[in-house]
Amino acid sequence: MLVFAALSLQASRNIVHASLIMIPAMAFAARDLGSIDGRAPRRTLRPVQIALVALFALVAVVGVTQQADLDLRDYPVASTAWMREQGMLEPDSRVVTRDFVGNYLEVKYGPDDVQVFFDDRVDMYPADVIEQYSQLIDKNTDPGALLDDLGATAVLWDTDSPFGDWLEDPANGWRIVHRDPGWVVAVPTTPNG
Repeated sequence: MLVFAALSLQASRNIVHASLIMIPAMAFAARDLGSIDGRAPRRTLRPVQIALVALFALVAVVGVTQQADLDLRDYPVASTAWMREQGMLEPDSRVVTRDFVGNYLEVKYGPDDVQVFFDDRVDMYPADVIEQYSQLIDKNTDPGALLDDLGATAVLWDTDSPFGDWLEDPANGWRIVHRDPGWVVAVPTTPNG
């Protein structure tokens, strides 16, 4: 039990395992707290039951009617739709984008239809890919050679970033082909390949 408690302090993914291991110890520690007889319903608790059911129903109805399923305002929804229409998000495309946009593309189009350069599952990528992504978000790095090494066919990036500013300069070998509030789509002036 102590080993799993220590592991749960190391990483949050271990909390579930630790809680399962701790159940027998917690049951043993609570053995003298008394018992509940569920065979005889108490009439005094009936109004509380009704109030809880009504409150649950109210919360469920308000939650379903008042809240959108997904808030995509920070995602390049229009830009990705435009790229899809232009044939820029095909399985053989090499689109470089932010990690969270990689997740969006995988959910929207499926992992077999769109290959992403990077998403936020950092533990699933080799160290060199993580380093490449780190270079793209580092304001002191010139990403031109990296994009060439990656064979990037397009870049979808936010405009409010050093890399977004870098893409805006045509002297860097990239041309903006689409703009969306907060996002740009750029392609190399000389195609890779």
